[in-house]
This record gives sequence, C-alpha cells and structure tokens, in this order.
Amino acid sequence: MSSRRRAVLGRANDLGWQLAVLGAFFVVWEIVTLLAANPYFPRPSMIFARLWSTWFVSEDGLEFAYSAETILPSVAVSIGGWLVAAVLSIAVGIGIGLSVRASWMLLPVINFMRSIPPPALLPIMILLLGFGADMRFALVALGCAWPILLNTIDGVRNIDRALLETATAYHIPKSRRFFRIVLPAASPYIFSGMRISISISLILIVIAESISGSEGLGAHILTAQRRFQILDMWAGIAMLGIVGYLYSILLIIVENRALAWHRGARGKSA
Repeated sequence: MSSRRRAVLGRANDLGWQLAVLGAFFVVWEIVTLLAANPYFPRPSMIFARLWSTWFVSEDGLEFAYSAETILPSVAVSIGGWLVAAVLSIAVGIGIGLSVRASWMLLPVINFMRSIPPPALLPIMILLLGFGADMRFALVALGCAWPILLNTIDGVRNIDRALLETATAYHIPKSRRFFRIVLPAASPYIFSGMRISISISLILIVIAESISGSEGLGAHILTAQRRFQILDMWAGIAMLGIVGYLYSILLIIVENRALAWHRGARGKSA
C-alpha cells in the first residue's frame, strides 16, 4: 500500500471517529434534555430544526435577507477586528522580541494592559465611540491583540540566536533575515496566538452586540431571550457555534499550508 493511500485512509478513519464522537454527543444531549423536561433546555433536534427554518429555508427570500442582516455584521466586525489586531500585533511583537531593551521596558506595561478583561472597557468604549460599529470593532481588535502579541514576542525570543548572529556575520540584508529566519521561526507561535484570538473575537462581538442591541447575532440572541423565544435564542447560540467552527476550520487550512515546512521538518527530525 502506497504512503499516499495510507494517508488518505488515516484521514478517513480520523474523520469517522470524529463524526462518531459528535453523533454520540448529540445523542447524549437529546437523552439528557428528554429526561430533564425543562422548557428552557430544549432538545437539540428542536434547536437545529428551528435553526434550519430560521436561517436556511426560504420561499420568498425574506429569511435569507434576515440571515444576511443578522450574521454578516457579526462576521464582518469580528473578522475585521481580528485581522487588524493580527497585523499590528505581529509587527509590534516582532519589534519587541528582537530588542532586549524594548522587551525589558514594555513587557510590564503589556502584561498590565492584557490583564484587564476587554468587556471591562466597554463603558469607556461606549463613551468614546458610541454604540455603533466603531465601538464593536475597537473592542474586538483590542481583545484579540494580546494573545497574538505575546505569542509573537515569545516566538521571536525563542529563535536560535546563532542563526541571527550567522546571518549578521555574513551581511545578509535585514529584509532577507526577516522573511527567511525571523518570520518562519516565529510563525508556529503566531498561529497559536491567532487560533486563541479568533475565538475571543466571536465572544467579544456577541458581548458588544448584546450591549448595543442594534444588529448581529448577539442582539438576536438577547432579543429572543427578552421575548422568551427560547428556541430562537438557542438557535442563535447554535449558529454562533457553527460560525466559530467555520472560523477554526478556515484558520487550520491556512495554518497547515503556511506551516507545511515546519511539520515536515519535525517529522524528519523525529
């Protein structure tokens, strides 16, 4: 059997186990909710039936229009804030990681700032930016910045200094050092921070939309809760899970492509 066929069969086996565990999870959930018989804790079959009828089924286009108006603002602001945080945090983190003096001076300030929960800054954000998209965008960007920044600093600081010293001795231009040594060596740490922060982006956008109450999945869930539309509330929560899962899948695909060299090197060294 060729190595490629073994790899395909291995992935299929892993997928089968994942689906089996997921199915078992929903069966247990269904049984628990049946036994509990709590109107505020509906069965997953009812939740996903409502999710399907609310978000995906359309005869006249009204449901799809509602879905776009509800989901797209949340996705746009969470992804936009996350991307801005990633770009700025990577640039700043690399600069701090390469400078011992900058690390010594700035890390206490960074650790102090990142210890403040982003939702605690909501009153300040509202006073400065109001209840609109600017406030939600700023909150997401701020909350997503810290995991990426700290992981980038750690990644740069863990680079083998002999590589940098050798590149300096051979007068390799700084731009080539950055793209051939610094960025590749720090990339596993950077992607680790990005995986953490993309989940934070979804949490923060829901919190911000729940406060502003204007648009998005957070506002939808809060409105359904206030109206005691329990199935609609749970359907919104399930949609959040689907959106977050898609975020993770897309980021894993990008990470696997970007870090294929890294996994190959680890496999050879093992």
